Amino acid sequence: SRDYLCLQAEQFLNDVIIDFYLKYLQAGLFFNSSQMDKTYIFSIYFYKRLTMKTKSSSTTTTAMSQAEAMHSNVKKWTKNVNIFEKDFVVVPINDCDHWFVIILCYPALSTRQMEEGRLKQPLI
Repeated sequence: SRDYLCLQAEQFLNDVIIDFYLKYLQAGLFFNSSQMDKTYIFSIYFYKRLTMKTKSSSTTTTAMSQAEAMHSNVKKWTKNVNIFEKDFVVVPINDCDHWFVIILCYPALSTRQMEEGRLKQPLI
C-alpha cells in the first residue's frame, strides 16, 4: 500500500492513516490511561454507515422513522459496549474530503452534575 505517501507535506491524510492514528491513540499512546477506559472511539466508517440511506423499497424501512433507520444501520456496532457508560465518545467524520471529529461528552447525562468535585456537563 502507498498510504504513507499522504504523510508528505501538502498532502491530505486518507482514511487508512486516520484510522491507524485513532487506533494508535487507543491501543498505544493512551493504552494504560484511566481516561481511555472512559472513552469510546468509533471506527472511521461508523458515521458513513450511520447516515447511509436505506433501501426505500423495503417495507420495514418505510415503517421506520429516520432515527430508527439510522440506528438499524449501526446497532451491531455497539452491541458489545454501552456508550452511555462512557464519559467521551469520539466519532470521526469525513465530509467533502475533510476530516474532523465529534466528541460527545457525558452522553448519558441530560443536565449538569457534580461528581467527586468535578462538574460533568453533556456537550457535543
